[in-house]
Amino acid sequence: MVVVAACLGVLTWRWFLQPQQDQIDQVDALLLFDGGSGERIESAYRLAQSGRVGHVVLVVGVGQAASEGQPCGDWPAQVVVHCLNRNGVVNTRSEAAVMAQHAQSQGWDTVVVVTSTYHLGRARLLTQRCFDGEVLGMGGTPDISPPRWFGRIIHEWGGRVRSWVQRGC
Repeated sequence: MVVVAACLGVLTWRWFLQPQQDQIDQVDALLLFDGGSGERIESAYRLAQSGRVGHVVLVVGVGQAASEGQPCGDWPAQVVVHCLNRNGVVNTRSEAAVMAQHAQSQGWDTVVVVTSTYHLGRARLLTQRCFDGEVLGMGGTPDISPPRWFGRIIHEWGGRVRSWVQRGC
């Protein structure tokens, strides 16, 4: 029992608290996932400002906005913003599929998934299943209480298991 608990603890640390994040040099597009506590859009906006990304792709209705509740507006001038329709997008899997299919249709080779650290592994995995190019990952760390962290990690464990069972894009 102790070994199982230790393994779960190590996996939780590695997958949800300190996931692998990539060095972002130059990418075709940034895929911004919905949700979080503002950390996702802050990370995406900083990367867009850096000039290392040419396009920002998001699904209309992203929770936290770049400016005054307008996620599709007020991005740095050097990026092209692609606001995709929320119809049929109800979860991470469908959001990954919609954004990855759009990236594929644009002929992009490299994208970076931007989301919360606890969500990064699953969002990257689901995007990789739908996109033929290189998928990098960057996460923002939310400033939330320990009970909220616990809830999000439990949710992500469930999502991770579901992503193992439900294969494909």
